[in-house]
Amino acid sequence: MTYRFLSAGERRRKRSCGSHDSPALKAPEPAVRESELRGAAGELLESELFGFEQGAFTGAVRSKPGKFEMANKGTIFLDEIAEMSTHLQAKLLHVLQDHQYSRLGGRHLVETDVRVLAATNMDVQEAMKTGRFREDLYTD
Repeated sequence: MTYRFLSAGERRRKRSCGSHDSPALKAPEPAVRESELRGAAGELLESELFGFEQGAFTGAVRSKPGKFEMANKGTIFLDEIAEMSTHLQAKLLHVLQDHQYSRLGGRHLVETDVRVLAATNMDVQEAMKTGRFREDLYTD
């Protein structure tokens, strides 16, 4: 599998990127959009992206699929990706490499085949130098 996660343009303005090539993703699918990553707390964002199981935290009275599960066989757009915590960046990298993840509080792996598009207006090179953005998620 080959994937391209984030590509920044010459002027470091918002640029989109594509993830891996998958024949299953050739058909047009609606994008699931996850905007304003900077506004959500880490655990809340993790539960939104990857879902959660009943009892995973206070108020989790039933299981809920996340954005990745809902976008399976389609596309998910992550806006302001550089605002995501390095912990979630690591989990995202595993999803892209392994095509599976676990829900928050989950004991089983969820398989996924999803195209990831991401954008940021942050200077990604600078964010990598300061440790705010993982180098292994970036390609020139």
